[in-house]
Amino acid sequence: MCNSLILHRLYHTYNTHFMGTTLSLNFRKRKKYLTSTDEVSVCVRYYFKNENGKPQYLNLSTGIKVQLKHWDEDWDKKKKLSPVKRGDKDYIQKNIEIGQLKENIDTIERDIVREGDIPYPSLVKSKYRGKKIQKRKETYKDVHFLYMYKLYEEWCVENLTPAYKTTMITQIKFVKQFCEDYQERNNFILLVTDIDEDFIRKYVIWCYNNQNLQPSMLNKRMRGFSNFRNWSNRLHKTNYNITLPTGLVKEGKFDVINLTRDEVKKLYEWKDFDYLNDNHIKYLRGKTFEMEYITDERVGVKEESKRFSTYTNFEVMKDILLFLCNTGMRYGDMLNIKVDNFRYYKLENGKEDRTRGMWEFRMEKVPGKGIVRVPSNRISFEIYKKYSSGKQRENYLFPRTKFGNPISNQKFNKHIKKVCEVIGINELVEKPRFTIDGKVIDGTDTRLPKYETISSHIGRRSFIREQIELGKNQREIMYQTGHTSIKVFNGYYDIKPSDLWKSGNEMYFGFDLDDKKDENKKVKQTPKDIINDDIENRLETLKNWFLQDKIDEVEYKELKRKALNLN
Repeated sequence: MCNSLILHRLYHTYNTHFMGTTLSLNFRKRKKYLTSTDEVSVCVRYYFKNENGKPQYLNLSTGIKVQLKHWDEDWDKKKKLSPVKRGDKDYIQKNIEIGQLKENIDTIERDIVREGDIPYPSLVKSKYRGKKIQKRKETYKDVHFLYMYKLYEEWCVENLTPAYKTTMITQIKFVKQFCEDYQERNNFILLVTDIDEDFIRKYVIWCYNNQNLQPSMLNKRMRGFSNFRNWSNRLHKTNYNITLPTGLVKEGKFDVINLTRDEVKKLYEWKDFDYLNDNHIKYLRGKTFEMEYITDERVGVKEESKRFSTYTNFEVMKDILLFLCNTGMRYGDMLNIKVDNFRYYKLENGKEDRTRGMWEFRMEKVPGKGIVRVPSNRISFEIYKKYSSGKQRENYLFPRTKFGNPISNQKFNKHIKKVCEVIGINELVEKPRFTIDGKVIDGTDTRLPKYETISSHIGRRSFIREQIELGKNQREIMYQTGHTSIKVFNGYYDIKPSDLWKSGNEMYFGFDLDDKKDENKKVKQTPKDIINDDIENRLETLKNWFLQDKIDEVEYKELKRKALNLN
């Protein structure tokens, strides 16, 4: 049936009839003769009014009894479908079963209308019995999947941090869409026990074909089912056995893209986007740009003319990217940074050194991991001074949009590409796309300008790469970035050709190629020999030894200290 005809019949049905489902208690005797501890049966009532206003009812027993004191008479005024109160020891299972039955009736009603019929109670009852026959008898485990998934969605909305919540809600959205389509195609109600490896495989393939997702994202989508399983088993004691298919998705290997020191320097020295630079006018009027002004209120300044600071959005975005490269923060953490998150360095006499300090904050994604601390450098400190001037401690560091909202990650990722294109971040890099089995898609392995690949997360990768270049040990870097998994941390950088050029000529196999003594022959160095090198060579050699696990962290720090004292 075409969509227009379906919509017409839906409109006609819902405007000429009145229908719906509710919950009620089936009183066998008058309520005034019952006590609060008396048990009463719960039923789902489907009501229907024809075009003449004559009501018809269909009562379906849930098989559930509840004491009067445990029944919430105002359940329909709340967002959750939880009519049985927590005082009932089995309130979780009872609410699930009640909600499941109500969901079944609502689904049947919609299917009838979609087919062009009128959902009279007799027809709804007939369809309901048919569905019960079609599916096996429901048990504790045989719960309507989409109803259970609604409970999972509610829990995610209420309990997850904003960073995780956005990701999970997106995953849930597409699972619901696929399941609804699946139910309609197969004409039966999907139970949790129907979620097996074959079903998940179909879902992943559907995501790949319809959303053009890469293998890494497909794996995340697939793990969403295990997240649901763990939540359900932990909170509802359901013991669902949902197993993910193995070997379905293979992630391809690609180079980790970061900004080099020279590129960060370009960003730092570029001032044409600044509001105080008259050159920004030409970008403001350009057809290919979406530059606009951002007004940031300065608190505590009495002069009316100085109460507001004005920037361009491109100026702010450029500074944000610089800030991310020099602090290693995630974009969400950067948005939440306030003036008070910066702590000046305290001298031994108790006074503050107003030229340096440290960023201290809790990560939005994992707030329970403790406080993350990142020392400031020249660039991050200048940015702090620029945007904190005139603000109070509780004010956000970076300005908001003209509507008072933070710059969204989506808008930032869109505009920062244009910013970097103008500045000249155009080194050719590879960013291929992969099939579901990890093979490079034809035509995607061609190199492209780096600015096309830039997003907010490149700041975090650049920070980690720079720290490695400086010879910082892994533990120290992970402390600043908040990583607790070495596997995840290692995904932020890789070995570059420049690293190979630095160390490739130092290989020594321990034998003479010509069996002759050669005064120019290289001899394998030891920690004692390093004192004979100049300071730059000493530090470079030490760094390579540490990265190759020839010396441990304690030895590395001690030898580095001695080397620096040899000037």
